[in-house]
Amino acid sequence: MATLGRHPRPFTPLQEERGSAYIKFRSRLDTWSYRKSRGWIGGRRPGGQPVLLLTATGRKSGQPRTVPLLYLKQGDVYVVVASKGGMSHDPLWFKNLEANPRVEIEVGSAKIAMTARRATSEEKAILWPKLLAMYPSYAAYQARTQRDIPVVLLSPRSVVETQHADSPDSHGAQQPERFPRFTARRILSRVAMAFVGTCIGLLWAEAGVRFYDPHARDQILPPGLLETDADLGWRLVPGAEGIHHSRYFNVTYSINALGLRDGPRTIAKHLGTDRILLYGDSVIFGWGIPMDERVSNRLQSADREIWNLAVPGYGLDQEILYYRRDGRMLSADEVVFFVSSATLERLGSSFLYKKYKPMFFLDANGNLTLKPPPGAAVSAWDVLHHLLDRFYLPYFVERRFASSTNPIPTVHELGDLPKRLLLEARSLAQQAGERMIVLSDLPPDATNEMRDFCTKNDIGFLDIELGEDFGPLRFGSEDPHWNLRAQATIAAQLGSQLGKYLPEWHRASHTQPQDDPRSHSS
Repeated sequence: MATLGRHPRPFTPLQEERGSAYIKFRSRLDTWSYRKSRGWIGGRRPGGQPVLLLTATGRKSGQPRTVPLLYLKQGDVYVVVASKGGMSHDPLWFKNLEANPRVEIEVGSAKIAMTARRATSEEKAILWPKLLAMYPSYAAYQARTQRDIPVVLLSPRSVVETQHADSPDSHGAQQPERFPRFTARRILSRVAMAFVGTCIGLLWAEAGVRFYDPHARDQILPPGLLETDADLGWRLVPGAEGIHHSRYFNVTYSINALGLRDGPRTIAKHLGTDRILLYGDSVIFGWGIPMDERVSNRLQSADREIWNLAVPGYGLDQEILYYRRDGRMLSADEVVFFVSSATLERLGSSFLYKKYKPMFFLDANGNLTLKPPPGAAVSAWDVLHHLLDRFYLPYFVERRFASSTNPIPTVHELGDLPKRLLLEARSLAQQAGERMIVLSDLPPDATNEMRDFCTKNDIGFLDIELGEDFGPLRFGSEDPHWNLRAQATIAAQLGSQLGKYLPEWHRASHTQPQDDPRSHSS
């Protein structure tokens, strides 16, 4: 199985051994369901490609061997491909028909005697673009292997009628054509067979994805960590815990009783403690990072609490709504909103990551208007999400399609909507007697615009500078989140910037250099 947009790597010998066993078992299952349903089940792939059954004689056993194959029909010729997923050896069925080209195919309920031959290089050159248009993965299969994947032409010899229509009786007379009686029982039986066959096919597809692409869920949180929220779209589940395993890390996420990925917290604030609320997305949440190694934990000290209220997938709009609903009761001194290309890009969507979310827009009069998530739809998606959350197949399919789309675009200018939202957040903070600060991780031109905006509107500003070559500060090409090195670098940058926004009493008490803040407990 290939992923679009990346050059596929050849299979290892172990993968080919296991893959061949899987293909053999799956072929038997699909052949059985195809014949039982006369092509109702398995007659087409999910992408719409038609499927036939090819029966050839085993070159060693002499026994009939049947496999399901995608086909392209050109007149009365059926074209099939001996791809075997791009493995290094031709499939056995191709070797069988090379030894004996007399074969039989089944298309629906019809059986047709055929003669098989390999297409010439000239014929393949004509047919290959048509085959790719039908099933683009053939290109990835060919790129994965050094062998020239054969294209096979199946030409008819004679038509063998099925036993259920136009078969001669025992006296040699032709029986009249029989039409099936579509009784309720027959219809229900076929529907049940189609349902069972679909479920079996999906389960085997799930098994195949887990074998071929065990990292299909790398960009997905562990099951059970998120739940739907009528106001915010989704939130972290209080008391939940899950292990996030990917090709880069193996980390446990623990959610406290307040629904935060944070240590135990009490709303009552200790005298002489500066409390900072930090809102953001998966970057601030600490994706793939042990909790004590995150930026927020590194900046904590004996007299400074930094509450990490980040939720993976949040946009700037959700950060501000979260603060408006729950944050102002937490008796904070400062409230920090994380602004990046991702959190700004999410402003333009009301449906993300298979979940509905709130969305702000400016109406015709320039007024800031909120479009909340649709209540009934949120409930329905919540049920569906819980049903599918533990599977790999949906995320594998989504990633195949997503890989051909553009990544999150880089924001070079702020626009009116983010500025209006930040002014709304400043107003909320002022009403609560709290200082608002923007934490910016934007490109240089947008950073300068954000700095000027914050200065003009009496909003604190913190800047993250990772430089142009920030590759070593990310997990890798498959995961652009900040790694441990980035967490330490950013904490060092913010530690010096944060001091100028502390309350006067707090700055006066900071006359001595701080030791490692992670050695303190809040």
